[in-house]
Order: sequence, then C-alpha cells, then structure tokens
Amino acid sequence: MSYSEVLIQSAQIEALIKNEERRKKRAYKALCYYDDIQEPFLEKALRYRYPNTYTDVLPFMVTIPLSKSMVRQLAKLFQSDPVINLRGIDETSAIAEAFSKLLDECKLYQVLGQIDRICETCHQVGVLPHYDAKRDRVYLQLITPDKVTVWQNEKDPTQLDALAYPILNRENTLIAQKGNRYAFWTEDTYQEIEILMNGKIEPIPGTEAPNVYGRIPVIWFSIELPMNRFWIDSGYPIMKANETANLQLTAFNMGIDFQSFATMVTEGMPESQVITSNVSRFLNIPKDKITGTLQGKAYYINPGVNLNSIWQVINDQISLAAALLGISTDFIRGGANYSSGYQLRLSMTGVIDHNQAKRSVYRESIRELVQLIMDCKRIYGKVNLPTDADINIDYADVQVTPNQMELEQIRTLKLANGTMSIIDAIMEDNQDLDRQSAIERKKQIDSENAIYRTPNLTTGMFE
Repeated sequence: MSYSEVLIQSAQIEALIKNEERRKKRAYKALCYYDDIQEPFLEKALRYRYPNTYTDVLPFMVTIPLSKSMVRQLAKLFQSDPVINLRGIDETSAIAEAFSKLLDECKLYQVLGQIDRICETCHQVGVLPHYDAKRDRVYLQLITPDKVTVWQNEKDPTQLDALAYPILNRENTLIAQKGNRYAFWTEDTYQEIEILMNGKIEPIPGTEAPNVYGRIPVIWFSIELPMNRFWIDSGYPIMKANETANLQLTAFNMGIDFQSFATMVTEGMPESQVITSNVSRFLNIPKDKITGTLQGKAYYINPGVNLNSIWQVINDQISLAAALLGISTDFIRGGANYSSGYQLRLSMTGVIDHNQAKRSVYRESIRELVQLIMDCKRIYGKVNLPTDADINIDYADVQVTPNQMELEQIRTLKLANGTMSIIDAIMEDNQDLDRQSAIERKKQIDSENAIYRTPNLTTGMFE
C-alpha cells in the first residue's frame, strides 16, 4: 500500500470514528432529556447563545420534563400486556407451563414497555438475555445506542457482523482493573476487548469463548425499519422541542425578573455617587458647589413588553411540536376535559395510528427475543424448550378510558338489549373475579337488596 493510500485510509477511519462519536452523543443527549438530566446541556446552549453574558443568564435556567411527557403519550403499545404463546403446544403441558414461568421470571412484559419508551426516545434499543446461575433465572439487559459499537455487513448494511458493548467503563472501574472493557460478539465467538482511540480492537487474553447461540445474542427493536444502514438516525424532534422550550422559558424567566419592575436610570451623576437600594432607598442628587446646579438627573423607566404574548408564543410552539408528532396538545398542557369517550378517542387518533403501525415493526423482534430467551434457558438452565418455536403474539388495543357516565349508559343499553349479562357487568367492574365468583357476588347483591331495600319516598319511608 502506498503512502497516499495509507493517508486516505487513515482519514476515512478518523471520519468514521468522528461520525460514530457524534451519533452516540446525540443518542445520549436524547436519553438524558427523557431522564430529565437537562441542566448541563442547557448551560452549554446558553454559553453558545450568550458568550459574553451567559453568567447573568444561568441563575434563571428553567428545564421541563417535556421529553418524558411526549414519550409517555406516544409509547402506548404495551399499555396492556400482549398475549404471547406457543402455537401447537397444549396450554396444560409442561412446556407451556415452563414457557409462561420463563416470561414472568425475566419480566418480559415490563421490559417491553421500557423498550417502547426508549425506541420513542432514541429510535432503537438492543435486548440481551443473561443467565443467573445462582438464582436459575434469565434476566434482560437493555443496550442503548449511545453505548454500543457495531460492524455492519458489507453486502447488507442493515445486518451486523459484530457488536461490542461496554461491560466495564471509567464510571464503574475498580482500581485494580483496566477501564473501557467491552463484550465483543460475532456469530461464532465471544471475547472481551478494548477499543483503542484509533478504532482498532485489542483482545484481552484468556476471555475468548465459542458463541453457543450461533448468532449475535442481541435483539434490536426500532420504531421503523432501517433502509440502507443499521442505525436509524432520523433526528430527535422530541429532544429538540424540549431544548427549544428550555431556552425560551429561561429567557422568559429572566424577562419576568427584568420586566416586572421599573428600572432606575441616572444621567450625569458622579460615578462615586452611592445609591441606597433597600426598601427605604432615596437618591440625593448633588449640586455643583460653585454654580448650585444639579449634577445629573435620575428617573425610572417602565417595561413595555407584553409577557402574556410571549408566554402564549412559547406554549404555541410546544403545542405545534406535539401536534406534529400526533399528540393531542390538551394532554401536553394538562387540561384535557372531554365530555365523551368518542371525543377522547378522536383526540388520540394520531397516537393510536402511530402505535398501530409499530405492531408489525415490533412483531418479528418480539418473536426473536422470546426464542432467544428460551435458548438461553435451555442452554444454561437445562430446561426442555423448543429450538424453533411458532410464537404467536396478540397485541392489546390502546385503551381509552371513557367518561364514567357514558360507560354506564353503554352498559345499560347492552343489558337492555341482551348483549351483556349482569354477570358480565360484575366481572367488568372487578376483573379479579372469575365467572363463578361473579355469580356468587350477584347472589349476595340480590340477598342484600332484599333486606336493605331503597326507600320509596312516594309511599313512605318503609313499606
């Protein structure tokens, strides 16, 4: 290889490393905004915006959990647990029982909700099963994009040839151990490595082992399918809306302080003149000792800025960002008050459609994750589970809580036209009851009503 070719290759490697670091920083920033760790980023933005006077602005910093609010409104797919089972397996069999117990022990249903929120925040998240031999259980580790390095397949960049994620870094390094240690997976091997500043890999001796899964054991979830590369880097509109709101609210907060009170202005007074600034302050304008004329003047100016208009503009921008994402602005402002379930559902049309679209995108990832969880338990826990299961996933609908009066009216109509029984209504009110328990509850209600009848005020207090 010639010297010029070496220089070109080095430049390309350096550019790739810089792009990778930029991608990780953006993902990390989005996650910090969701976790409401926003002050360091706001301070940096204020330093950039007000390079000479930012120290005057810092006391007025305002941050709001807008990212968390928007993400929680969007991530509704696992509001209710999906039904996950194995096709062709008897529900009363030992395999079905072991399967159900496995999903519970790894807290899959809770993790799915967390996966959805992270995907809404930074587009992607990886899930890796670990086996805890001491407790004989599988637990799931989430790998966020800011912490992982991938090697894409040359023929299909959406697929990976290798993956590395940190297992020891400077934040939790023990004194006797080396920092920045990564787990490195290929389809064939596992090894612990260090990734050097120039992008090269330095294997750690004695850590190599065969990959018992036969594939990289990390399942990736994303809110949309990647097109021509592995990473989905389509911008961070939620984080940007939060950042803009923080800057504007900080300026507004400073404006309240400066615009709410009149400002004293002096002209032509000696610089040595002391002005008392407490409650009983007064200003003595000195006279010229020779001519007797006043040396300067003092007066107040009153602010003329309409703070209400500025406040409305800030709220309108937040509402616009929410509306573009399909979120009802009433939910963001916290003032939603709908008279009917239909109106409430209509306001959530964008969110419902968004979560409906995610079903097909998530479905294959859930199947792959469930199979990988079973493989982990079968390999390390010695439990007989299928190696190529037919996994069925039924999503629950996004629930919209209707107006209670409307709900009772609907149930009354159903009871009247015979499409619902009293037992169904009792079970709907108390979902912990099975049908037989609901029947017993109806008998109890009838018995109590016979004894403690409602007074008939037209014939007297008691019949």
